[in-house]
Amino acid sequence: MKNITVDLVDEKNESILRFYTDCLPRIGETITILSPKKKEFEVLKVDHLISRKPISEELIEFTLATITVREKKDSMKDKAKQLVDDILADLTDRCGLQNEWDRIDPEIQEEIKAEWTRIARQRMAEHAEELK
Repeated sequence: MKNITVDLVDEKNESILRFYTDCLPRIGETITILSPKKKEFEVLKVDHLISRKPISEELIEFTLATITVREKKDSMKDKAKQLVDDILADLTDRCGLQNEWDRIDPEIQEEIKAEWTRIARQRMAEHAEELK
């Protein structure tokens, strides 16, 4: 039985989600939300209150927890790889170029993509402040 009510809040204490669980995460762990869009959050702080709540003539224990989180951003490496994949998808969608790319040995294709990702990551790092 999931007996812990959890309020997930951001660093400004704004509510993100309420859910029920039987196990609280630890600071530094990742919480993944799948709906409406997949997002990952890093747990920054866990506050919980253990109390008793009357039900009928019995008393049962319940826990209310507030978990403060920060959304995890994609790493620069992941963004650079996605950029290369997007450019390659556009390039190979052009008439005739798909055939030329397909003629390249798969190992060489991977080397090219890795080098393009390295270049993109390097340029993104050089201009990180401008991109914010």
